[in-house]
Amino acid sequence: MLGAGSLDDEGKENTTDLGIVGSHAYSVLDVAEIDGTKLIQLANPWGGTEWKGAWGDDSAQWTQKRKNMIY
Repeated sequence: MLGAGSLDDEGKENTTDLGIVGSHAYSVLDVAEIDGTKLIQLANPWGGTEWKGAWGDDSAQWTQKRKNMIY
């Protein structure tokens, strides 16, 4: 079993521009390596934000070839 969390210097639940909520726990759903890049799939149990950075759901890094490697 794995878990993940984020820290906020002030102990507040501030959300970064990329969608990470400070002082918050995340569930680890999966880990993978795609073309040499190590990835970890996290879920926000409260579901209030979405990752907006590289390798996010709508990211250009997810070519059809790479999607086929995971799914």
